[in-house]
Amino acid sequence: MANGVRHFKRLLTAELEDLIEDIGLLEEHYRERFAGEEITPYVFQENEALLIREIDSINKFIQIVDGIDTRLYKDTSSLETDLTARAKALVDHLDDPEAVYLFIKRKIDKVHMYLATGEASPGIL
Repeated sequence: MANGVRHFKRLLTAELEDLIEDIGLLEEHYRERFAGEEITPYVFQENEALLIREIDSINKFIQIVDGIDTRLYKDTSSLETDLTARAKALVDHLDDPEAVYLFIKRKIDKVHMYLATGEASPGIL
């Protein structure tokens, strides 16, 4: 199962990096709206500050994931439980918006579902 835990960790990291890219696209969208005078400078700055904070938190969580020794987990379920708890603790510690935890939790759930589907259907992975 150690391979499964390592695979989970790699997939989650890729999903979190993809999430950061998506947030970056949203930030670019806000820049375009600001440049087109669709939103005020205040709204733009508030939105940008929030997105930067979210990206920073997700990057911190990626560092947590990168630092995990997969040998300490007997299966992906125990890793998921630990990651979920660490995500909640990080968001609480940084006093970040609850959305950051929900974003991370959704990525954990997505990787779980992907692997569960792959394990049920040999040849998919």
